[in-house]
Amino acid sequence: MQATILLVEDDQVLRTVLSELLESGGHSVMPCENGREAVRQLFLAPVHLVITDLSMPEIDGFELIKILTFEWPDVRIIAMSGFADARARRLTEIYGVEALLQKPFSLDEILRVVESCQLPRGKGHRAGCY
Repeated sequence: MQATILLVEDDQVLRTVLSELLESGGHSVMPCENGREAVRQLFLAPVHLVITDLSMPEIDGFELIKILTFEWPDVRIIAMSGFADARARRLTEIYGVEALLQKPFSLDEILRVVESCQLPRGKGHRAGCY
């Protein structure tokens, strides 16, 4: 099912590979290199899913997930991390993140996780803007 996905990853090579992979699956992908850029993009266009790295400059993935939960509660979230420590696992539980992918992960794994989200679920708008 086609969805609009905001991909937030500071590694340019991984961002490009994941964007191409998701687009080949029929999704529309908006790539961003950090959380600050992602928040700006979210105010411009609704999305169904945010896939975010946790460790990034400017606004990191932890802060981005908190912002998403309060400002865009219908948007589903997948987190990625090179280290899935207790803090990362706890955050994903508290904020209802769909999945926490441990880097490196296979391309099949991320496709499987995205498809398990059964997108699109909501309109991806801010709370109260329906």
